[in-house]
Amino acid sequence: MVKGPPYGIMVDHAKSEFSEVVLVGAKAYQMVNLTAMDGRAAVFAFRLSKQLDGEFKNMWMTDAVWPVADAAVPQQAF
Repeated sequence: MVKGPPYGIMVDHAKSEFSEVVLVGAKAYQMVNLTAMDGRAAVFAFRLSKQLDGEFKNMWMTDAVWPVADAAVPQQAF
């Protein structure tokens, strides 16, 4: 799954840019703009949650990653 479209660019990319992190309670959201070695670009949104108890208490864990259409990402996000 990670090596195929659309996530394959995450495995071996030439450049990455990160948006500001948006915190909403114990959730965090961030967009990442990746550029592949061949110049292709893709934007992904990440959702993380702060673990409230257990072995990983107070650590941030990735809950979801999804591709975002370029038109939906304002340039000032990066």
